[in-house]
Amino acid sequence: MLPVTEVPATISGNDNQLRRVPISHLPEAPPSRTHRDRSIPARRKARQAKAERERGIVNLLNAGVSVAEIAAREGVSLKRTRNLARIIGDYR
Repeated sequence: MLPVTEVPATISGNDNQLRRVPISHLPEAPPSRTHRDRSIPARRKARQAKAERERGIVNLLNAGVSVAEIAAREGVSLKRTRNLARIIGDYR
């Protein structure tokens, strides 16, 4: 026998009524998130990638490229790019 669960009988209607439905008929749950690699080589690689991104942003800012254009190139929002520029400027 298949495992069953109780779900609302209808989407619109009396929410107090439940019906039993085989779990195989329910929509699938989203895939579980994978854990990031916390090993020393993985962290080193991530730091290097971050430094390269920041170096590229600084070079573009020094070249006079607008923050909006940098955001478009990096594929992030304008607000995120402004925050990155501010953070980078704070510790440089």
